[in-house]
Amino acid sequence: MYKRQHVGSSIDGTYEGEKHRTQIGSFVKIPDPDGYLVGAESFSLHLFVWVTTPHPRQGVVSRWNDRDAVGWALTLEDGYLTGLVGDGEETRTVRSDKRLFAETWYSVVLNIDCAVGRLSISQTAVGNSVNGRFGKIVPLDCDTSVVATLDVTPPMQDVPVVVAGFAESAGMPEWVIADFNGKIDSPKCFGAVLMDSEISQLAEGLMPTATLLAHWDFASGVEKTGIPSDDVTDVSGCELHGVCVNQPDRGMTGWNWTGSEENSVSYTHLRAHETR
Repeated sequence: MYKRQHVGSSIDGTYEGEKHRTQIGSFVKIPDPDGYLVGAESFSLHLFVWVTTPHPRQGVVSRWNDRDAVGWALTLEDGYLTGLVGDGEETRTVRSDKRLFAETWYSVVLNIDCAVGRLSISQTAVGNSVNGRFGKIVPLDCDTSVVATLDVTPPMQDVPVVVAGFAESAGMPEWVIADFNGKIDSPKCFGAVLMDSEISQLAEGLMPTATLLAHWDFASGVEKTGIPSDDVTDVSGCELHGVCVNQPDRGMTGWNWTGSEENSVSYTHLRAHETR
């Protein structure tokens, strides 16, 4: 039992409320003030991806201003990987013709070729016996490659590269929306359109000879004693380093984990959540 009794004070009264927005979701933000990754010329993105909830709209990796539809983005739309390129007036889209299976690792490439006018997306399942929901004995019908026409060029704009979401608009404040649910491993950007042979190399964990613009290594900095900072290292030498926001999980198993050891220092993926 307790007694509730009002205690009068000088602050008694009615006041206007204000909306205070909170950034939800966990992601990585990479500043690109010089426009190194604008994608206005030959450009490609590769990463390994493992989704937990494929169907809501989600940003995977982007340099995209959603309000004005400017930039480029790899997204999930109703379970389908989708590539977007926009100039603020028109947007071109390429969409996979096969939905992703949940909790399954894929090697994914988005090619943006403004010179030739081609926008393409490819996905290849890279599951093994332990790294996902399905073992290799399950015949998954999910590998595909789709090509679309591209006749727009993304201009320079004031937005960061975002891993696991995309920017709501350009400028400040930098709100990130369409938060991703799942794992992302070893995202890379190249200053060239990747050929089929190079796409196959990447799916095997090999590095092609194409010019590397950025390679974010989520295992870099992970130590036996923990993770000392929120920094994400670009190991390409171009120094496009990023920072984790709202603590996405790190030091967890990646696409090439075989179950032969348990050593979080060697785990290479980042896991993001929309609700943090």
